[in-house]
Amino acid sequence: MAQDYTYIVARLRALEASMPDSAWFQRIARAPVDSVLVSVKEFYRGFDPVDSLYRFEDGIESEKTDFLELLSSILNDEEVERFFRAGFDFDNLTHGVKAGVLGVDAVYNPFGLVAPEVIEKGASGGSAIDLPDHLKKSLEKLLEASEEGGAPAVESRGEAEKFAYLVETAPGEAARMYVTFRIDLANIRTFIRLKRISLRKETPDTLWIAGGSIDVPTLRTLFREPEDELYTYLATTEYRGLIPAGLGLSTPVWMVDALIDREMLERLGDSRYRFFDIGPVIYHIQLRERNERLLRLLLAGKLNRLPEELLLEKTEAMTA
Repeated sequence: MAQDYTYIVARLRALEASMPDSAWFQRIARAPVDSVLVSVKEFYRGFDPVDSLYRFEDGIESEKTDFLELLSSILNDEEVERFFRAGFDFDNLTHGVKAGVLGVDAVYNPFGLVAPEVIEKGASGGSAIDLPDHLKKSLEKLLEASEEGGAPAVESRGEAEKFAYLVETAPGEAARMYVTFRIDLANIRTFIRLKRISLRKETPDTLWIAGGSIDVPTLRTLFREPEDELYTYLATTEYRGLIPAGLGLSTPVWMVDALIDREMLERLGDSRYRFFDIGPVIYHIQLRERNERLLRLLLAGKLNRLPEELLLEKTEAMTA
């Protein structure tokens, strides 16, 4: 059955009207640490049972779980539901295999469609019979990667598997373009981090995600050149807006993340004015993810006594 988005978009627009704005996040950045939790509970019901700011991740997780359950309840198309939630299953499977390689306990997210205990059984070397076919195939490749390159190779292969599945199963052109944007921006982020922070031993070739508009051979070629060649190249692509926005050699790594988040929201911005397709749903989810990252940054910053000026600078960068 084809998905009717009219009602869904109306529900999400109503939710957006009650979401915090940039001024609210700035107030959180300025607020004394002992009053922050009370302020957060005004907008985030998932924080109601949270009794300590040190447990802020519980509130963020609860808020996200509640929203995804609401989204599933108003969708009547299983293909669309899988598109929005199956990525979390891939994340869990990757995390489970990686934890096994490292010999640590896995902590799974509750956001996907497959029960964490089912994923745990397959990832830990037990039975994979209850996994859906796409995760069984992914599990085989993750186990191969673990033998070839350990935990880092598992993480890289897991990202590749997830995005390959999303590209293949995207419900319509708008959804496919969204996945393309995510792949391109993830590769740009990875490129800059690898140029500046050499923490990983595997070659960059294993870290590029295929399926974006910037193909893997181009990324390989650019990576052999100085970092500024990336920005020269981006100026000739549809991501040229990142350059006047401030992306360049002198951009701090944290600002790179903020600029990429802003680029994604700007890419999806026009969809806010549509009512009859998946675009506004994608925009709403991306807006929530941006707010989630900003809230986590602010709460962690408060607990770590980061200067108010720094928190305000990061808030402005992310919400500009």
